[in-house]
Amino acid sequence: MPLETNILGLADDVFSFIYPLNLSGLGMGVAIFEPTPKTKTTLLFRNTETLDQFEIIFEMTITGIPEGAPEPSFQGQGWMKFFANVPDKTMALRPGQYKVYVKTVIGEEFLGYLNFHHAEPPALTGATIEAIKADPMARKFVRYSMLCNKCQNQFRCYSGVERSRESEAQGWIWQPEIPDIFTCTCGALKIQLQYIKKGLHGLLNRSIATVDNMTTISALYSRSALEEYCRQFQSLLNSRPKNEEILQKFLDEHKVFLHRFAAQQIRSKPPILSKFNADFVILNNRKELLLIEIERSTVKLLKKSKNAFGVTAELQHAIDQVRSWRQVFDDYRDAALGNIDIDKKDVAKIRGVVIAGRTPENAAEARYLRSLDLGVDLFTYDDLISDVVESIRHIAAT
Repeated sequence: MPLETNILGLADDVFSFIYPLNLSGLGMGVAIFEPTPKTKTTLLFRNTETLDQFEIIFEMTITGIPEGAPEPSFQGQGWMKFFANVPDKTMALRPGQYKVYVKTVIGEEFLGYLNFHHAEPPALTGATIEAIKADPMARKFVRYSMLCNKCQNQFRCYSGVERSRESEAQGWIWQPEIPDIFTCTCGALKIQLQYIKKGLHGLLNRSIATVDNMTTISALYSRSALEEYCRQFQSLLNSRPKNEEILQKFLDEHKVFLHRFAAQQIRSKPPILSKFNADFVILNNRKELLLIEIERSTVKLLKKSKNAFGVTAELQHAIDQVRSWRQVFDDYRDAALGNIDIDKKDVAKIRGVVIAGRTPENAAEARYLRSLDLGVDLFTYDDLISDVVESIRHIAAT
């Protein structure tokens, strides 16, 4: 009953930024009808267009059986599920639809289909590179290599937030300069490279796992570097700078302190049409456009009168400023987004953000500040530092 023989994966579609794709680390499941303890099942995957193929072998082994004991029997158990990791060096050379067969004593029995897709990431731009720099766990470089087992000729390439002459001196090819095809010296390995050329930079996103033996990564920030940046920022704040331009410049040069905003794109000093300039505009991973105003760290945030707290005039001025920017985007959305080179389909919501002052030492004031509904998001400079400190703790723990 061939329809009963089925693959039990969570999905029959695999998406990747790059091909050839090392499938090591992926899981595969099969159901076998009343297997014997030594059942060996070979699955064959064949590209319907190019006829490229690879195999995955499942071998049923039972451990812990005492010597001389009878082998267990699974007769009467019906269909049994088995799961295993795909073996190392199992490769899907290119995207496409793959027919899946089980090898039997009489040939190949068709089971179904598995689809591999190329998910081409957006091109790296200045704004997206700046967003990568805002992640304390960001990747600076990602490297990809392939080796011919016969002649040992190797193809090596890399992508990163900046070009590395040192890597290129070692034989690594910069992503935009990757050729269309790599052929090894002996001719046994001939690989199309267009998918690597279009997608390798997608692996700079730290949410994408790179656990195979073809891809290596290099972190953008070391723990010691992040600690030093925190010390520098704390020292700057303690010096009580007189204007916000000094703070804006520091944040522009150390965008890791904008980590909490989950940036996909960051623009510094972007125009709000022809009337204003924000300190930063951030497009985050929730399709929210954040209009950010930087105020002095010495700004007093709250005033107290008759046993009650209120917002100071200076803070209210900053809030009103951001609200006016947001109104411009509401009134002239297409023009305002076009002026900062952001596609309107990428923006679902527009929010205002004010960064000002220090977190109050008085617990009651701090609670009141967190409870305020100002119509914009308010963060102190201490909030920015605490985010990076938390990331340092995470790096230390892992």
